[in-house]
Amino acid sequence: MPDPRGRKGRVYPFGALVCAVAAGVLTGAKSLAAISEWFTDAPIWALRALGFAPDPLTGQIPAPHPATVRRLLERLDGDALDRAIGASPASPRPSPHPPGPPR
Repeated sequence: MPDPRGRKGRVYPFGALVCAVAAGVLTGAKSLAAISEWFTDAPIWALRALGFAPDPLTGQIPAPHPATVRRLLERLDGDALDRAIGASPASPRPSPHPPGPPR
C-alpha cells in the first residue's frame, strides 16, 4: 500500500500508524479523538509490536498528534487499503499437514 505522505516531516512509520489506527478501531474507538486516546493509553509493548520505535533517550514512544492521524486518514487510498486488508485472508494457503488416510 503506498504511503500518501510527503518525504519531509515523517516522524512515525507508515505501517505502524495504519496498524495502530486499526488496533484502536478494533478495541472500540469510533472517532479520531478515541483513536488518539488509544494511542496515548496503549502500553509500550503494544506500540513496539505495531512498529513504533521508542525515543533513545527516554524510552517512551510519543503518541502522534490527532492531526497527524487525521491527515493520514484523509490521504489514504481507501481502495488500496481494502485490497491490502482483503488480500491476506482471501489468498489460499496450503495446509501444513498433508491429507492422511481416513480414520
